[in-house]
Amino acid sequence: MRIARLQGKGYGRAILTAAIELLPERQRANIRLSVVTDNAKAVRLYQSVGFENSSEYRYYLRDQ
Repeated sequence: MRIARLQGKGYGRAILTAAIELLPERQRANIRLSVVTDNAKAVRLYQSVGFENSSEYRYYLRDQ
């Protein structure tokens, strides 16, 4: 879900950074996420905190 008035205020980065900082405490070494590749803002956010593309998959939604 996207709420336009909240975009660009740093909330997503803050939440993502907090989640990453919890990894050692939770004895986890990595995070996996999925993003639609044409969501450029999300892709830039994830890349800016160090995420890298490790794989891609294609799926198709049937018209409803």
